[in-house]
Amino acid sequence: MNTTEVYTLFQQYTDEPDATWLTGADIQTYLDRGYDEFRRIVVELDPNIYYASVTVTYSTELYDLGGNASAIRILGPTPTTTRLEYLLGVHAVDSAGDINFSYELVPTRRALNTVSQAALLIGTQLRLSAVRSGDVLIEYVPASDIDWTAANAFIDDLTMYHDVIALLAYKQYAIRDGAINNPLYEQLQRRTQDLVDYIVQRNGNASHYVSKTQRTYAIR
Repeated sequence: MNTTEVYTLFQQYTDEPDATWLTGADIQTYLDRGYDEFRRIVVELDPNIYYASVTVTYSTELYDLGGNASAIRILGPTPTTTRLEYLLGVHAVDSAGDINFSYELVPTRRALNTVSQAALLIGTQLRLSAVRSGDVLIEYVPASDIDWTAANAFIDDLTMYHDVIALLAYKQYAIRDGAINNPLYEQLQRRTQDLVDYIVQRNGNASHYVSKTQRTYAIR
């Protein structure tokens, strides 16, 4: 499904003829929130579906991903490319872009000082455990920025499950409307489970491995 199809499906679910009660701006907001929930489900299971990367050049142990002086920015008020939502990996690379070694992502400064070859994101600053002179590959999940009013625009590659976006958006709308739609909620549960099952099976043999998700470890 594309943006027009999801937008239209949401309108059909709401069945609201009063455009002063449910405006175009309202629909954009509900679809944004629905897509945020959709992406969280996906990222919990396979963050690489929304994979993006940049290569930055270090001269010390610190690079500010949001600083105005930084050539490449994925945080802060003026990103130069798609904004970072979740950090996936940090790797030292050579001039050909090949990975020499990977940094372990740690949660605290204390861990940064005790773990060799570690990286820590503090605010907009990506700190390494030691001075680095050279390129660093940063892998991340990019933030979404979908204009749901755009005609037939691409959303992502999970096209067969984009009805879930409209269903999740309706759930947000129902809070305001005060309506209970049991058939819709039952369909949301079924289709969400279909989405989860698909992602788990998407990479074939990946289901036989243990992988770290955003919160814990899961059998894949």
